[in-house]
Amino acid sequence: MLTERVKFDILGLKNITELKEQFDLVKEIYGVDINFNNIPTDDQKTWDIIGQGHTMGVFQFSSNLAVSVVTKIKPRSIEELSAANSFIRPGSSGLEEYLAAKIDKSKIRKIHPDIDPILEVTYGAIVYQEQIMSIIATVMDIDFGEADIYRRWLEKPEKNAENVAKWKQDFIRIGLEKGYSQKLVDMIVQLIIDNSGYGFNKSHSIAYSIIGYWTAYMKVNFPLVFYTTVLNGNLDEADAFMAEARKIGIEILPPHVNNSKLIFTIEGEKSIRAGFNAVKGVGPKAVESIVKNQPFVSVNDYFERNDKSALNKGVVSALINSGAFDGLGIEVGENDIPFELQDKFSFIEKEDKKYVVLNRKQMEKWFELLTEINTRKAVTNHIVPPELIKGKYFSMFELIEEKDGGFVVPLNKLSDIGLKLEDLPDQSPTRKKPKGSFSKDLDPMKNIPVFRKPLITHHRELSEIKSSYLELYLYESEHLGFSFLSHPMEKHMDKINIYSDVNDGEIMVTAGIIIKIEQKMTKNKKPYYWVFVKSPRDIVRVTIWGNQYKSHKDIIEKHKLVIVKGTKGFGGLGMEVIRGVKFEG
Repeated sequence: MLTERVKFDILGLKNITELKEQFDLVKEIYGVDINFNNIPTDDQKTWDIIGQGHTMGVFQFSSNLAVSVVTKIKPRSIEELSAANSFIRPGSSGLEEYLAAKIDKSKIRKIHPDIDPILEVTYGAIVYQEQIMSIIATVMDIDFGEADIYRRWLEKPEKNAENVAKWKQDFIRIGLEKGYSQKLVDMIVQLIIDNSGYGFNKSHSIAYSIIGYWTAYMKVNFPLVFYTTVLNGNLDEADAFMAEARKIGIEILPPHVNNSKLIFTIEGEKSIRAGFNAVKGVGPKAVESIVKNQPFVSVNDYFERNDKSALNKGVVSALINSGAFDGLGIEVGENDIPFELQDKFSFIEKEDKKYVVLNRKQMEKWFELLTEINTRKAVTNHIVPPELIKGKYFSMFELIEEKDGGFVVPLNKLSDIGLKLEDLPDQSPTRKKPKGSFSKDLDPMKNIPVFRKPLITHHRELSEIKSSYLELYLYESEHLGFSFLSHPMEKHMDKINIYSDVNDGEIMVTAGIIIKIEQKMTKNKKPYYWVFVKSPRDIVRVTIWGNQYKSHKDIIEKHKLVIVKGTKGFGGLGMEVIRGVKFEG
């Protein structure tokens, strides 16, 4: 097992830190003390998920190339996992030879009794830099330090041509002196040269592989903890991680002003609550205010008890768009919404108070109206000389003259008495208050809480705003970069190809939401289209020719659900068949 110092000196520092966080969570939630020294290296469930390629989020083994290697090798030990780690390096060779010998030990290459023990652990294949150094040191009777100098030369033979030629001459001479045949030393030289440019450092490979194994162990044995920490550190891949977590029964709860903290947290026995770190536009000061004042009994309670950092337009809009107010009502009066419209809204009652619960699109409009009300400039009042007012208006508006002369009229009421601001000899505002009927209708909702005003003045408009599952998914995807809702085509994933898993020239099927359409022109000025389809796992660029587009114009529209079949190639998918899908949900 690695020492603490080695662990923290290696490249996996970020993953070590993440693992420590997982250990702390396991102890806090399950009361189990896990550390780097007591994780068993023979856990069968861990080796199973590695061998099956279920390694998304596993250090060093998440890439498509890594998955293809581990599913071939099916490692059952750190030594074999380390070999797999080496084979995923660019330009590495010897995998097929390694696999053949691993399956059938009789196929292990035998070179010479001096050399065979060096390659025994990798079934006769050269995998590591240290093996090259060992072969050179063994044949030439030199120490590892000197052998490493030769190995470095051999990594860049063109740059070190003279040194490589001298090494080759010395190696062959010494080998022959030790009794090796000319054929054998030539073969060993060629073997070293063929593998020198791609060998991986074994100390690093073993260290990385141990961290990878630890990560996989946590993933299969404590998945709730694993996905919580992984989501916090990989928001750019949140869609894929959330989809994988849902497959094993973990519920991903969206951010909420009453329950979320800064980061993703475990909530209940099978749920993860998204943190505000997943909501673009909500900064740490806003989060501090929200968390300090949790929980909130209503939307207006949120506005009344938070400081300004949590109330600015950007923060509130981001929270609405992410669903952080879902289920939280706005307090209403008995007559704020007419009886005939009440069946178009959802209501809840708490402690003799009534609240209306709006969907996200309604909330967005409500907040827009609320912002308008809060930023609306106050109506100014002005002194109007008696001689400018026609006689009929005195009794009509119950005008009462000021002691020092003139009548106080609100700016927005000047037109009611046939005047404009420019008609007044003194156009500056006055602090005096209107009298008569103007004082009564200056603001009929003056004493009504501001949160209720949009509902009173725009209840009909708000009642007509609907929101579907697909709209919510697109809404979240647009504002967050991913959605806490399952992709509308998730349940059909078994019939959908992942783009990176298909070779160029092969037929594949993708399905999802059209998120963008770009018109292009051929050299002959004929139109064709790039249609970008967001599937549950990736975004595929589909090429559609002009005649195809015309035939399926009713289907090829932004935000439509489609299934596309075609041939992969040239960075996208050439469409052969397309059809629309009706979402059920």
